[in-house]
Amino acid sequence: MSYRRFLIANICGAVAWAGGTTALMWALGSVASHWMSRVGWILLVAVILVGLVVGRVSGSALSAKARDWARDHPDEVARATGARDIPDATGPTGEREQQGPTGERRQQEGGPREPGAVQ
Repeated sequence: MSYRRFLIANICGAVAWAGGTTALMWALGSVASHWMSRVGWILLVAVILVGLVVGRVSGSALSAKARDWARDHPDEVARATGARDIPDATGPTGEREQQGPTGERRQQEGGPREPGAVQ
């Protein structure tokens, strides 16, 4: 297909699409306007209620997945948030570990201390 033929077809398609879509939306809008004047408030309340229920259900599911992922990847969460205390991370003796200022881990109680720290 030559470029000239393609360009003419493309322009005709764009005009038909834009004109057709505009005409369809105008017609639907006219019908919807007449219909909404009778049941508008009921429909508005129904749409809001459905939106709240869907938002609550999907939000709960996403929150549960996020909590599960955060529990399974504590190092990535600590790195992303800049947290010093790594949740649910335990050392070899079962004690919680704490991340030092340079990123190394140290045990909070009974473990190695920073150099120069008073014991």
